[in-house]
Parts: sequence; structure tokens; C-alpha cells
Amino acid sequence: MTADPKLIADDIRRKNQHQDVKDVLTSEVNHAIAAEARSERAVDPDIADAGRALEQRAVREAIDTDSEIRKSRGAARGAQILDYLFFLLYGLIVIEIVLELAGARETNGFKQVMDTITYPFLRPFKGLFADPASGEYRVMFSYLAALGIYILAHIAIRGLLRLFGTRKTTI
Repeated sequence: MTADPKLIADDIRRKNQHQDVKDVLTSEVNHAIAAEARSERAVDPDIADAGRALEQRAVREAIDTDSEIRKSRGAARGAQILDYLFFLLYGLIVIEIVLELAGARETNGFKQVMDTITYPFLRPFKGLFADPASGEYRVMFSYLAALGIYILAHIAIRGLLRLFGTRKTTI
């Protein structure tokens, strides 16, 4: 799954604001230099101090913005890994449901591997509902419930990450 569109849009907006601040600062410095070059007198020391303070502040803000962008990329990568792991779990559960529905033999190697892998995730849900069977074929309502609960857990965790991942939005 790709990065969260809100994170991407926020990063683009921040980069644009960062560039705008740099452009304004560059323009102001260039105008000040041009004005000083045309002027016969030296720059007022108070104005020079104020200019240096503004320049230092702009540099600090640029560094802070770059740091926040790096952190947000790390958070986005973490969210992608979380999504991948949940989607992998969903796929394994769906395969297990299909194997049970199709009446796969318990002695088959693939079925045994799938049972072993999914056991820790599906064990709490076994027996939750009556799983009707007709011969070898079973409809695993318990596994369907597990799938639904894992989807809800995934959504809740992503929402929690978004809540804690909120960044300041002003420069």
C-alpha cells in the first residue's frame, strides 16, 4: 500500500511553504544588498542586527522543517510496514477459509503449513460460532469473524497512529 495521501499532501505543502520562506528571505537580502550598494552611508547597526536575527530564525525554521519531513517519512514507512503485515495476515486467513470451504485434506503438506502459520491468529476464534459442515466442506464463520476483527483492529491502529502522528501545520 502506498503512503497516506494526507501525509504526502502535508509534506508537499510544507516543502512549498519552506521554499516560499527561503525565496522571500533571499529576495529581501538581495534588495537590502542592492539598497546598501546604492547608499552612500553605512547600514544602521540596529537594522543589520535585525537582519541577522531574521536570517538565523529562517535557517532554524528550515532545519526544523527538514527534520519534521524526515520524521514523517519514517512514520509513513512504519505505516506501510504495518499495512503490509495486516494484508499478509488477511491473505493467510482467506486462504485458510478457502481451504476449509473446499474441503482440503488435513494430511496435505500445504494445509498443514497453513494451519501452523495461522494457528496463533485463529486459535482465539475457534468455536466462536458453529461452523456448519457438509462432509469435508466447512464454512468457517469463526474465521470470517476473525478476519473482520483483524480488519477493525487494523483500522483502529492506523487511526491511533494518525492521532499521534499529527504535526504542527504552521511555519
